[in-house]
Amino acid sequence: MRWKCTSCEDYDLCQVCKTKSHIHHHPDDHVFELVPHSRTSDRALQFAVHYDFVCKCCEKTIHGMRWKCTFCNNYDLCQDCKSKSSNIHDHPNNHAFQPIAYQVDECDICGMLQSF
Repeated sequence: MRWKCTSCEDYDLCQVCKTKSHIHHHPDDHVFELVPHSRTSDRALQFAVHYDFVCKCCEKTIHGMRWKCTFCNNYDLCQDCKSKSSNIHDHPNNHAFQPIAYQVDECDICGMLQSF
């Protein structure tokens, strides 16, 4: 996955670097946008459906990228609401979110995410 800064003309991060964005010297107020697979790809994110997960903001089943709060239990956002997450009043703005492209299971013991 590739993340593009919506404010800078030529500033992208890979998935690994995006999760470590605190070490980059890039303005905190810049928003990054996921650059999806092409529509012809069989791994295209727009086709993913997370059947058991509902967005806490719009209350719809999550289609496409699912954003899981890494601090809160059971707090997920859809891609559209995540792009507006700085305006969500009932959730701290300093919480990090983990992008989940495809349906996964959470381990009942440790809470780690397991793909299937």
